Amino acid sequence: MQKTTWIFSFFWVLFLSGLTPLTSQAVTVTASPTSATPGQTITATVTSSYVATPSCTLQINFNDGGGWQNISPTCLTTPCTNTVSHSYANPGTYLIQVQPAPVPPQNCANLVPPSRAQTSVTITASPSREIDLPDGVVGMDYEYTLGNRGNRYRLTTGRMDPGLKIRFNKIEGAPARVGKYRFLIRSTDPVGATSDTWYNLKVIRARLKVTVSPQKSTIARNRAASLRLTWSFSASEEISDTLESFQGIFFAGSRRLGQVNRRISTRMTNGRARLAEQVTVPIEVIRTAQRLGLDEIRYQRTFKARYMDAATTSSAAIAMSTGFVFTRIHIYFDDDRSSKKFVKRNQKGITAAVDLRYEGAGLLKGYWQVDDRILARVTRNLPFSSGRTITLQLPKVPALPTHSTGSHRLRFVITRPAMDIAFPQVIYVVTGEDLSDSHPIQLLTPVAGATLPPRDLYFTWKRRRGVHMYKLEIFLEKKNGPETIYSAFSKKGAYTPPGTLLLKKLSTGSEYSWQVSGLDRNNRVVARSKKRRFTLGSPDLTFVPGRLLLLVDSRHQDISGLLDRLRDRYHLSISMRKPLPMTGQELIVFTTTADVQQLSKKISAENRKIVIQPDYIYSTLGKIVETRNRDTILRYLHLDHLATGRGIRVGIIDTGVDL
Repeated sequence: MQKTTWIFSFFWVLFLSGLTPLTSQAVTVTASPTSATPGQTITATVTSSYVATPSCTLQINFNDGGGWQNISPTCLTTPCTNTVSHSYANPGTYLIQVQPAPVPPQNCANLVPPSRAQTSVTITASPSREIDLPDGVVGMDYEYTLGNRGNRYRLTTGRMDPGLKIRFNKIEGAPARVGKYRFLIRSTDPVGATSDTWYNLKVIRARLKVTVSPQKSTIARNRAASLRLTWSFSASEEISDTLESFQGIFFAGSRRLGQVNRRISTRMTNGRARLAEQVTVPIEVIRTAQRLGLDEIRYQRTFKARYMDAATTSSAAIAMSTGFVFTRIHIYFDDDRSSKKFVKRNQKGITAAVDLRYEGAGLLKGYWQVDDRILARVTRNLPFSSGRTITLQLPKVPALPTHSTGSHRLRFVITRPAMDIAFPQVIYVVTGEDLSDSHPIQLLTPVAGATLPPRDLYFTWKRRRGVHMYKLEIFLEKKNGPETIYSAFSKKGAYTPPGTLLLKKLSTGSEYSWQVSGLDRNNRVVARSKKRRFTLGSPDLTFVPGRLLLLVDSRHQDISGLLDRLRDRYHLSISMRKPLPMTGQELIVFTTTADVQQLSKKISAENRKIVIQPDYIYSTLGKIVETRNRDTILRYLHLDHLATGRGIRVGIIDTGVDL
């Protein structure tokens, strides 16, 4: 501690006045401490001795830009001691000065000569700290708390990663570049005190590891093959990143045989990701490997990431075999060859089959599996073949289980030769209810028990809400039950069988039944009709059985009321309503189980203002069936005032048009 004392004597005043001083008059100032750091408090102590007077006011100047200021409180007795606290913001050496207040004149003005009492203090910058920050990872969120949130922090020297910034009292962001960074951050507290800290930060890239499964696969030697690979990714940090590969390459030894120019990518979350790829091995690649005398090739991909290692490579081995291999597996339900079926609870007689195409020769071992239960095992010796297909039937004993409602999986699993694939499966759903009772579909034509020629076979039904697709099934009635001989799908409420069905599947004089099921967008049966019988007859009819046509003027005041009266009185069902804008009329098609000729005469006699008739069959020399163009035919009756020939250069009169 340094103490400087200034003592001023007034002997020259006393000498002039002829007086002798009675006491020592002086003022001193000391500082504690005399060496400090920015923001540290300095205490200045001022002591004064003077001739007893009523009061004495002193001033002090710390010389850091604040100027002179009065020292409180005013001295009222002598000696007088005052203390003043102060702190400096910046390093340096400062002079602390004390003097009597010059204005207004005080009794202590004669305390000292014009010189001032003073002392000095030295402010030195506080030694900076140095901190090694935790390593940062490129692309991964980073956060470090610098200190008290009430302080202010700013970067003064050095370089920080461009992806990081100081926000309040934290370093945060995602590092963008690999490297080592050193920077100085100054902290300023609420009273202005500052401190500097050096920080060291190392930014690295996460390490990426890639594996592939299966690591080895076997394919046939003489044909192109397809295999499914699963790429697995793991990072050394819990980072999120995008991984992508633009090309797969086939190698035999060190020679490049071919490539797959297809981009695959995936998103890594928390340092983990998986990606499946279906790889087709071209026959040219296999033949090139054979010419080189190699039995194995490799498939390799290089994956790149934005934030992690520049490139990581992994490969799978593909062995070429000359032995026993299956090239196609197709499983289906035997009755309609479908892959999905809805059955009732405890329903019996459900059959399935699997088609197996193979090459080579050997022992086949496998089993039928329902869910996780093995239903039956199969063992067969297969003779040599270069592409033969065999069919295996699901055994009748034990029967396919249908006692548990819900969805069930049926598949045929091959255990020999070994096949590392996902075996195909079919689904059957046990509904536990009769859909024809709970959600019925109303059948329209042909009517129950109808006999009609093949050319008039045309199915219609009423559509239901919630049905996306309709499935029509035709059954042949046999002694042991109905057998499905044909099925088709339609989005409409009608279906016309193709001619090939009539030639190959159906025969005249035989009795059949038909049924319609409604499917939702997931191909689940949500509605079903009851079965209805019909007979395919050979004689040609002049009209369609069970169908009446009504032609009404579209300007009729109450068409709906008219239709309601006809339906209620004559037990009719409306199957179609179609406007005919060219004739200004509307065509209504009724279905009935009564004799249509007698019923049309009865309705015409009782309702003379309407035109109703059977749906007559019109034929031409080419045997073209015109029943489906009945609305066009009825227009011909009114063409005399619609078709004048005006503006027609060439007019052709013919027997019919195939729209």
